[in-house]
Amino acid sequence: MHDLANPVISEEDISEARRAIGYEPGARNIVFAGNLNAGKSSMINAIRNRTSQDDDYAPTGASEVTLERHRYPDPIHAGFVWYDTRGSGTESVTAFNHYYSQQLYAYDLVVLVHDSTLTQSDIRILQGGRVEFPKSLDRERDDQGRG
Repeated sequence: MHDLANPVISEEDISEARRAIGYEPGARNIVFAGNLNAGKSSMINAIRNRTSQDDDYAPTGASEVTLERHRYPDPIHAGFVWYDTRGSGTESVTAFNHYYSQQLYAYDLVVLVHDSTLTQSDIRILQGGRVEFPKSLDRERDDQGRG
């Protein structure tokens, strides 16, 4: 990746990123991305049937909890590895640099978790720096206020 205005991600960049993230060949390496407090960690816990009493629970909270990427092998679904990322849309993690700083191009699937209208940061993740990769859109909402 040389020009940030028009990034090019090479196979070498992908290989280096996969080494850095602990990519597991032969498994489905799936990353959850999205804005701060969108529910990424909660989704990972739900998929893996984890509660706060479990050692491998992805911490959740009302403020910025996930400050660095975490890797969660799945004890229930063999062959899946889930990755939690720092939320985007903050001063330190802008929409533009989130895709690259979190190395989203290294995964088999990027799941964008959002809670309402897509933000500039969400759109930037979906655009993926012109790199083709599988994406999934997941809307996280609670049932408060619904009859």
